[in-house]
Amino acid sequence: MGFPQSVCKTVLSRRQNNLNLATEFLLALLILVQRTRDKESARNQTNSNASRPSTEAADPTVLEPSVSDSTEELNYI
Repeated sequence: MGFPQSVCKTVLSRRQNNLNLATEFLLALLILVQRTRDKESARNQTNSNASRPSTEAADPTVLEPSVSDSTEELNYI
């Protein structure tokens, strides 16, 4: 259905691997799925930009996103 894998895994584990409940939850809260997609695409874009050689020095104030960011909104499930 096009949902991010990280969101699907989180929702399934929170719903005791009940596919029907997980699907209903995902469809009911599409805004969380969209936020996760946006974060993942931003993270992928950042990673692709980081792989390109840069003539500028890296900004030490820029922090890498944590792995838990993608499921942060789903913690209340």
